[in-house]
Amino acid sequence: MGACCHKSGKVVEHSSSQDMGHRQSQSSDENSKKQRKETGRPSATSSSSVAVHVEDKPVVSQAGSASTANTAGQPPTTTTSQSSPPPSSPPSAAVPPSIPYSPHPSSDPSEPPLPKLVDLRPDVKLLLIGDVAQVKCSLKAKTISIYISACLDSELERSVLMERVFPKLQRHCNEQGYELQFVDLHWGQRSEDMDDHTLSEYSMYELKECQKKSLGPNFLSFLNQKYNCQCPSQIMASAFEKLQASLTDSSDKQLMDEWYRRDDNNLPPMYVLQPVSSQIRKYKDTNKDVRLKAEAEWNCIQQRIIKILVNAWSPQEQERYLNSIMDLEISEGPLNSDSPTDTVMLNSRVFKDIKSHTGDTSIRCYIDTTGDNNEIDENMQMRLDQLRNQLGSKINEGNNLKFDISWSKNGVDPEGISEHAQYIDSLCSQSEAMLKTLIDKTVCDVQTVEDETPVKKIHERLYSELQQHSQHCQQLCQTFQGRQDLLSKVESYLSGDANHPLIMHGHTGCGKTALMAKSAALCCKALGDCACIVRFVGATVETYSLGQLLRSICEQVAYLYGHHISVGSKGADKLRKELPKILKKVQAKRPLVMIIDGIDEIKSCDYNELDWIPKSLPPHVKMILSTSSDNFPGFKSLKSHLTDSSCFLEVPKMSSKEANTMCESILKSKLRTVSAGQRKTLQDAINQCPLPLYVQLATHIASQWHSYNISNETVLASNLRDEISSYITHLEKRFGVNTVKHSLSYLTVAKHGLSDTEMLDLLSCDDLLLDEYFVYRRLAVRRAPTILWTQIKKELAPFLTEHIVHGRSLRTWSHRAFTDAVCQRYLSSKNQKAKFHEYLADYFLGRWAGNKKKPCMSNEEGIEVLMDRHIQPQPVKFDKLYNSRKLDELPYHVFHSGDHKRFINDYIWNVNWMCNKLDGTDVSQMLDDVALARRAEPNNADLDMLQKVLQLSAYALYCDGTQLFAQFHTRLQSALEGKDSQQYPMMRKICKLTENPPIPNFLPSGESLLEIVDLGEDCDRQAEESSLKTNPKAILNGMYRMKGSKNHMVSISTNKGQIKVWDFETQTAVRTLIGIDKPRDIRMIDDYRVVVLCNRELKIYNLDTGTFETTLKGIMNLQMPYYGIQDEDHVVALARNRMYVNIINISSGEVEATFKVGEDRFLNSLLVSENGERCVCGDETQKPSPLLVWDLNARKLIHDFRIAQHEFKPEMSAISKDGNYVVSVIKELGDPSPNFVIVYDLQSGQLFKKWKPVSNTCCVAVSSEGECIVNGCEDNTILVWNLSSGALKHTLRGHTHPVNRIYMNENGQRCLTYDTNQLDRSVRLWDLQHGVCLATFTPDVPITCCQINAEGDIAVIGLEGHENVITLRLRTPESGPIADIKSQYGDPSRRAEVFDMQK
Repeated sequence: MGACCHKSGKVVEHSSSQDMGHRQSQSSDENSKKQRKETGRPSATSSSSVAVHVEDKPVVSQAGSASTANTAGQPPTTTTSQSSPPPSSPPSAAVPPSIPYSPHPSSDPSEPPLPKLVDLRPDVKLLLIGDVAQVKCSLKAKTISIYISACLDSELERSVLMERVFPKLQRHCNEQGYELQFVDLHWGQRSEDMDDHTLSEYSMYELKECQKKSLGPNFLSFLNQKYNCQCPSQIMASAFEKLQASLTDSSDKQLMDEWYRRDDNNLPPMYVLQPVSSQIRKYKDTNKDVRLKAEAEWNCIQQRIIKILVNAWSPQEQERYLNSIMDLEISEGPLNSDSPTDTVMLNSRVFKDIKSHTGDTSIRCYIDTTGDNNEIDENMQMRLDQLRNQLGSKINEGNNLKFDISWSKNGVDPEGISEHAQYIDSLCSQSEAMLKTLIDKTVCDVQTVEDETPVKKIHERLYSELQQHSQHCQQLCQTFQGRQDLLSKVESYLSGDANHPLIMHGHTGCGKTALMAKSAALCCKALGDCACIVRFVGATVETYSLGQLLRSICEQVAYLYGHHISVGSKGADKLRKELPKILKKVQAKRPLVMIIDGIDEIKSCDYNELDWIPKSLPPHVKMILSTSSDNFPGFKSLKSHLTDSSCFLEVPKMSSKEANTMCESILKSKLRTVSAGQRKTLQDAINQCPLPLYVQLATHIASQWHSYNISNETVLASNLRDEISSYITHLEKRFGVNTVKHSLSYLTVAKHGLSDTEMLDLLSCDDLLLDEYFVYRRLAVRRAPTILWTQIKKELAPFLTEHIVHGRSLRTWSHRAFTDAVCQRYLSSKNQKAKFHEYLADYFLGRWAGNKKKPCMSNEEGIEVLMDRHIQPQPVKFDKLYNSRKLDELPYHVFHSGDHKRFINDYIWNVNWMCNKLDGTDVSQMLDDVALARRAEPNNADLDMLQKVLQLSAYALYCDGTQLFAQFHTRLQSALEGKDSQQYPMMRKICKLTENPPIPNFLPSGESLLEIVDLGEDCDRQAEESSLKTNPKAILNGMYRMKGSKNHMVSISTNKGQIKVWDFETQTAVRTLIGIDKPRDIRMIDDYRVVVLCNRELKIYNLDTGTFETTLKGIMNLQMPYYGIQDEDHVVALARNRMYVNIINISSGEVEATFKVGEDRFLNSLLVSENGERCVCGDETQKPSPLLVWDLNARKLIHDFRIAQHEFKPEMSAISKDGNYVVSVIKELGDPSPNFVIVYDLQSGQLFKKWKPVSNTCCVAVSSEGECIVNGCEDNTILVWNLSSGALKHTLRGHTHPVNRIYMNENGQRCLTYDTNQLDRSVRLWDLQHGVCLATFTPDVPITCCQINAEGDIAVIGLEGHENVITLRLRTPESGPIADIKSQYGDPSRRAEVFDMQK
């Protein structure tokens, strides 16, 4: 696409001959034309456009938020943004809605309009309104999970990769915010793992998990020369009986009958291969030699069975039943899925001369042989070749590694043969490179998808929260059975007139959670256009404590009903009291249902303080809560709080019919049934305990029964607690007492659960467990095999749940009954529980990570040896990303291990840790830690004050945890003044640090934040009443840099008719001009004179003398009063009718020259370069809309820029101070999104650069001095581009909502960003050269205006309700003492004078 440029000579009136085809019809309505000229609003026949003030400095936006200020009266060479022109009336002080959408009309004129959700992304809208039945949940953990398919012949190679490659790749993933898991069920196998022939089941389970969860590569095969065929674990009854009928050798029949038994509980019936130990009793013998002999016996029997089947079956039957586990994995994995080719990898090693060494007995480990003579099994080799060819077709060439090496009688022998050592080195280097490439591609692809997905327009934390609860709700609804009578009562409550909460209660395991989920799904159906807030306590981190739960709920309410989300950050104590008030804002247009499951599971909750549950609900609000009534100490308090018995609905045990229906449904889903005798046992047990959880557990156990099991093998306990205990005993017998005990204990004491990688790391450090697991075998790598944890988690899968925490998928118990059972069984004493907390603390400290060898006992010699466990390191940061799991879990486990002193010293008063925790997790996590510390030291005044300060700063610290020192400085100063110096020693240390903080921070001046004035019960009330004095009428709505002074700024207050000159070093007004007619904007002419937009007139004032000088001729356009400064003698202004640009003499006030665009052509923007040489305007009439550029010195049009099929968005344009470049946002015709950024060289008139950011642009700025272009985007990012090359230099992240103001300092190396809509209430200072945030500040009330000083180390802001400015000074560890700068403005004798302009 090219740009055209039309030039003409010096003109007074611009020729209109070029736009004949684009102008309005001559018959257009004259009244409409008049309206366009006067108000700037287009008629029905013209295009509409929202325009921004010249220099991007409107005083106040239409939304009522403060506008940006001018930079030293300069044109928009430094800042430009999308906004509305200054309105004719000052803004209101109302808090803006949290969703910037068109308001939903209210049915009640007295009610404020609701946020209109229609403009939201469809999935976000469904999540916000809680339509759980319709929402599509797509949230996935940032996990790359690779399943490793292999035979035992590659164990050495996989061990080496485990030592040398996998840890480096895992660290690489951690540095990019991903978790990398390698799932190798074939490494570390014991004979016990093969005893019951269930390895294939575990393989299929893990394989599907990897394919489902991995965002990138998911399958790595080691396909060498051994097929390793296994006896089929199951054979269809019809096929087996046909086989038996075909056998002529009675010994063969007898062998098959001994090893296979018919199981009619399978659907369809199967013959099941019996456990090896059931026929060969010595298979699990404790004597090693006896055990090896038994294993050899089984190998002979297995080969004989395979031979029988090969001889009797057709090729088709052999292919169906006679497989290796590796073949099953490949067939059910990459060959049976639509996985992209770059998700599959193959490593293949071939001994090129192995077939000539059949005399070596060791070849059996590396190639399939038959008979005692080690003859090569060509049939297996043929199947292997076929499998290799099939897999090869699914693999990219770069993912297929092939190695040929010479045979050695020791197999792969890197220590003895140099060729093999080179092979191992090559395998490691090539595998690392291959995997790293695929990982990097995954990260890039995921980021691309995220970039191309429309923005959410709600906070990421809330989006994740709603996704997880919706997904949890959907999963529960899928298995819901019966309970129609209870659902009818719930539906009656929802549609009825009751104004009280509904409390559903019952015994643990009675099905309350599933009933709550089903109730949530009914809400939209029962109430139509309602909103439903659904929370399952314990299902996510945000429901861990009462404070987090209420915050999450209030944030969703804020988006639904027009509050600012900061309403949710007031802490549990205040939210308990304010939630009922917040709910009063709910309107009939959008009724609200709140469903909270499991209030008895809220951690650290005082069950005597239930005032957050309203006794009487506001109109249009329903609330359904659930709790256990048999295991909840607060249930009695709840009944005392809600005295109306109609508030309570008991959830009884299931009826026999419902229980049996549920039982049959579970069995059917598992393709299982039970025999008549077993069914009676199962039904009798269920009748004794018809709780849904018991039915689920009992049926899960019964599904593992075989029809041939004897009666004492099919026993069930009579109650839930005993059945859980019995089931754990069963697991201990299968997998080992210590293996089960330690695995379940780790899972139970973890704060939020554990990922699979974390669990395996923990088990790898647990020598008691490893010694039990590897009694008869010592591996080269001292590490827990994957299968150890897989076996347990698969068996417990129905009773575990997963949630995403900091991007990682963590497992924990889905039912409190299992938590209680494990605690009672393994963690009943304080010391037992403390021990496991200590193990977890050691893990998150990284005690045995990073090549640190942990001592253990050698099996053979019985001496202590040191072995590396290859544990993932646990730094505070992985490169630039925080290790949030460590920050979250470590203090919790140190405290519960009993080391309270260490906990308080290292994780409460350690300021560096506090900074990292606040920045890397969430302020609520830090508050949880402080609450623990207060339990240990309940009378510690320092801890009380710390909790108060953190709570007051909660919203700010959520926006950016690094502003800790900025928040603490102001809040603590007055609290500590006048107190005994011995009081609050720890808080005094922190306060002292704020002036020279260990990380860059703003140091605020003045009363910018609520202060801690007292630590009594009325602290919050006193703080609000006395520590932050505000004036509702006071508002500074524009801030401007001055030309002649680096220590002064100018502010305007439209509603008070004031202009003030501020010494921002001392925050004092050195000049005040009052009585000005609605000052809306100013431009600096020189050091003292300014042009002020007063209502619709331009007036000249001298700020030093406080005098009015003249009024410039002409009335400005009502909606587009654009103007700029050419030089000290001339102002450039858009005419009232928007068809002219006037150059006005400042001294005389007369128009000296006029640029006329043409008849019926209307300009919609005006930019003037700081040097006064260039003027740029947008033309809204012609299509595609052009940008017009005038040479102000020559007073002629020099460029008419147009791009075919595109139109400029002049409201998002900027011009460099030297007038050499103009940057503008453009959009394609027909596309409403402003999606391209272009740069024109105004000297040559050529299109200089054009690019498309990944997200739509909200504002732009340009600096020739800084050689950069900056644009704010809808996805909350800020992009920094190189002006010369057009290359993207930095992507700046941190804002929670899009910014629409960018203020750059004098040299263009720093900028200040800000959102005038006040959805993000923070200002951020950025280093544009290095792409880092230098400091952030989030006050307690909205910012109305802000500006950066020329040097870029000070920000000056105005706050809602404040008459004085606040100075934010950048402080770093290197900052020296704050200098006492005494600067003069103008005549010193007039300092602090007030001038009344009406006198």
